[in-house]
Amino acid sequence: MDSPENAQLNKVAAGQRIVIFAIVGMIAVVGLQFALIENRDLTPVFGYLDLAVKLVGIYGVITMAVGLGYSLLTRAIFIALFLLPYLMAFNVLSVSEGNKGFIALLPVVNFLIVLWVINAGSKALKKGGYKVGFLGAAPR
Repeated sequence: MDSPENAQLNKVAAGQRIVIFAIVGMIAVVGLQFALIENRDLTPVFGYLDLAVKLVGIYGVITMAVGLGYSLLTRAIFIALFLLPYLMAFNVLSVSEGNKGFIALLPVVNFLIVLWVINAGSKALKKGGYKVGFLGAAPR
């Protein structure tokens, strides 16, 4: 039977692999967009693919955050920061002119959050005896 610490590390490992594959998916979607840029009919499809891949990435980050023991408030802030650009794009949330500079920095902030959580996860996994490679921790 797994100890609670092993169960938490397994969540971190699973979340890390999900995030890494989501990043690969995001790169693939952007590559397809550039390859098929002439076909304007596919633009909505790429938007939905991008959203789906990013939702999978958010799920991975939250899974890692749960495994690392981050508080519910921290996880809620992560989700809000990741979803804020979509809420504005779909006109669910309006932004004043003065806040557009902050909004332009959200992708950078989100990327830094992902790097921070992946780094914390890698450190915890290595400390727990996992081998962490390019595609995350090897499953046990």
